[in-house]
Amino acid sequence: MPGLEFRYVGHDRLPARLSEFDVERYFALTDSDVAAVNERFRRDHRAGVAIQLVFLRASGHTLDHVGTLPRQLLRYVGERLSLPTPTIASLRTLYQRYKTLYEHQLWICEYLGITSIGPSHWAELKARMRQDATESLTVDELLQHAHCWLYERRILISAERKLRDLGRAIWSDVERGLLARIEATVTETQLMHADAVLSAQHGTSGTRVLEWLKMPPARHSTTTLTETLEKVRFLKELGAHTWELDAVSIAKQHAYAQRIQARRPAKVRELKESTRTIELIFFLRITLLELTDALLYQAGRRVSDLVRQAYDGTTVRQARSAIEYRQQLVAIKALVQDSKRTAQERLDDIGKLLEDLEDRPQASHAASVRETLTDDHHRIRNLLGPLRELGFVGREAEPSLRQLELIGTLHDSGTTELPPDCDVPVSAAWRDLVLGDDRTRAFRALEASAITGLRKGLRRGSVWINHSLSFRERDQLLIPPAQRENERDRYLSSLGLPGTAEPFLERLTEHLKAGLAALEEAREADRVAIGTDGALHLSAIEALPTDGIPKRTRDLIFREIGTAQFSDMIMEMDAHTGFSEVLRSRKAHDANELV
Repeated sequence: MPGLEFRYVGHDRLPARLSEFDVERYFALTDSDVAAVNERFRRDHRAGVAIQLVFLRASGHTLDHVGTLPRQLLRYVGERLSLPTPTIASLRTLYQRYKTLYEHQLWICEYLGITSIGPSHWAELKARMRQDATESLTVDELLQHAHCWLYERRILISAERKLRDLGRAIWSDVERGLLARIEATVTETQLMHADAVLSAQHGTSGTRVLEWLKMPPARHSTTTLTETLEKVRFLKELGAHTWELDAVSIAKQHAYAQRIQARRPAKVRELKESTRTIELIFFLRITLLELTDALLYQAGRRVSDLVRQAYDGTTVRQARSAIEYRQQLVAIKALVQDSKRTAQERLDDIGKLLEDLEDRPQASHAASVRETLTDDHHRIRNLLGPLRELGFVGREAEPSLRQLELIGTLHDSGTTELPPDCDVPVSAAWRDLVLGDDRTRAFRALEASAITGLRKGLRRGSVWINHSLSFRERDQLLIPPAQRENERDRYLSSLGLPGTAEPFLERLTEHLKAGLAALEEAREADRVAIGTDGALHLSAIEALPTDGIPKRTRDLIFREIGTAQFSDMIMEMDAHTGFSEVLRSRKAHDANELV
């Protein structure tokens, strides 16, 4: 849901400072608000009522905090109500009697159409939070969504402690469900083995296996490819690729995995057994998915390097061939012009010069690149070996998968030649090389065709790997149809979309009509012309006369500010605008999180 629109929803107090934008955007008083407050309350109570009114409308929560009110808000309320307001004040100074404060809050709720939460609302809220808890990443996020749900329905947000207790109870139920799902998917042997082996040391480096898995891939190189493949093999030996946990959203799995990522191995052992089980299983699962993606990206870059090197080699060879061809023509010309020798002798010498000239027509540049790539079969074969272990799947008629299967069978049998009777499908570009008389070269061409075809298949989605994040089956990347149908209203509410397409299209149509009207006005004013080709043509832009005042103003501002670091400027902007709070939908807990 939009974070900017719900920025202050659920807050029970005002921040110490407010920017002018915040006051005008979230805490503005309309003319009807001013008229209602002036008509209903006497002069000494109007400021307090106005402040509570704008706060309740922005947050959905009553202002019960007795801290100091922001100076910007006090000044704004005083200007709108034509009242003298102090620069420092709090609710305690504005209200001497709690009963008066309570009566004003009742009137504000009635004026804004906000009702108190009832038993039916609690039942709906619990059902909504139970659905949302399966996708929310933290309890705080779950509570924020609950605040927004109440706010959208004009229900007064109740005490934070009561909502948080409800959220924690629902969160505990969800985690118990996750634990039951894990126990039904992961065998006890696999779980005990994973728990034991992650605490062991990896090799002779002295690091633990858990720390080794946390290390991100290094630079793009053959060594990095080998190390990434080793980690994938290790995780598959633990059985992580067989764990059916797709019912849990990837974002939620990633959130649990990040908790392990942020902890030292010694702290992991101190966790409660159920918590450690959930976090470890999701860490292993997400690590396998991410490492598989990393391996595919590294292999893709490796294939791109091989193709680029084949392209460069072909370009050099063609340039060298052109030079040699011209030298042959020059030699033939010299023989033709040599009148001291007989015609037969000159013809014999010309024949010797043309002995190496092939009879077949000149191949295209792309075909020459494919031939050069076929000659680089050692590196292609070394790359195909790791890729075979990933377990590619895809559409039934995908040629690259059938090619990979045949290549694996031939490699396992020790064959270095492609059988003449194989019926594996190949594209028209590779057909001449694969069907050639040289069966050893044909086998190498089939390997090159398979590795380039796999890269294209992964990009277009016809080939995928089940234990991958980015290269999974297309249907797995989308919301399951049954879930989408059952929770359609919730998804539409979260995205702020109507239940049918008509209101949405109506809004777009109105924007389109306004744009066409503006275009017609611009055409009548000769700012836009419609040419004979039916396209819009803007009139030539005329340069404005040079004005030195902005430049002088800019120089004076820079001279006054002086040299400043970009990071300091960002922190200063955040202090005035609070955009980090919007990004996180809450305030930062400490300085490190803010940075």
